[in-house]
Amino acid sequence: MSIGTGQHASKPKLPMGIEPRMLSFDVYGTLINTTPANLQAFRSILHEASETNVDPMEFYSFCE
Repeated sequence: MSIGTGQHASKPKLPMGIEPRMLSFDVYGTLINTTPANLQAFRSILHEASETNVDPMEFYSFCE
């Protein structure tokens, strides 16, 4: 997919000898809502550890 601007995009200027093979973006919480899945994972961790006195949301917030 491309978005036309009427101009051709030029290659970025990279330091000499650098030719990246992969590119990664941190989209944590930007494109998807990760909180519900992460919270469920933390609930599971606490359950398996028999930690009934720890609030899963507080635990999740602390770790994040």
